[in-house]
Amino acid sequence: MFPGRQDLQSCVFVHSVTLSSLTSGVEVAHLCRNSGQCLDAGNTHYCRCQAGYTGSYCQEQVDECSPNPCQNGAACTDYLGGYSCECVPGYHGVNCSKEINECQSQPCQNGGTCIDLINTYKCSCPRGTQGVHCEINLDDCNPSSDPLTNEPKCFNNGRCVDRIGGYRCVCPAGYVGERCEGDVNECLSDPCDPIGSYNCIQLTNSYRCECSTGYTGTDARPAAPNTVATLRRCTHGDACVVLRFSRAAL
Repeated sequence: MFPGRQDLQSCVFVHSVTLSSLTSGVEVAHLCRNSGQCLDAGNTHYCRCQAGYTGSYCQEQVDECSPNPCQNGAACTDYLGGYSCECVPGYHGVNCSKEINECQSQPCQNGGTCIDLINTYKCSCPRGTQGVHCEINLDDCNPSSDPLTNEPKCFNNGRCVDRIGGYRCVCPAGYVGERCEGDVNECLSDPCDPIGSYNCIQLTNSYRCECSTGYTGTDARPAAPNTVATLRRCTHGDACVVLRFSRAAL
């Protein structure tokens, strides 16, 4: 019998004896394994383990990879007191939980839309462009770009200017419209004298006034050089008559 046998479970008491008097002969100072700390708890004791160890006497190393904290197919490597994740391509973060956004670098050109995929991306190209990064701008002014019609983009000798995903027509004087298909109506501005002309005839990039009797000129405004045109203001429904007098007679 050992004095104080009832207290052999106390860390304070058993520090001065050996476990050979109890069970296996291990010194009580080494009762807790792997640098664990022995602490009293009433009539018994327990071991406070260092990080990475577990068990009644800290005899087992904790497997931080069980269960696996790494996500998205990442490989877990266990080490004392921690772990590390080896992410598969396309993921990052401590646990490989975050997907890498390959579109963040804005790889698509000419207004292309980037679609983020796992470890890659895809560019959705606008009309008139092609290539992996939409880097090729097709010539929309080429008639062959529209195989259904195969006709010039701009009519009436309009000049075609290629743009990304389209074109623009620079029209010659006298023509308007998206494709220079419309002839400008110069008569809409009423260029002819309302008294000296009875009709405006539209021409290509021009017009012609049909003059009333006694009027001449492009706009039917001036009278004939050797005559004087006198207009009498008409009232009460009287007819207005143009009188022509020779300057010699005056």
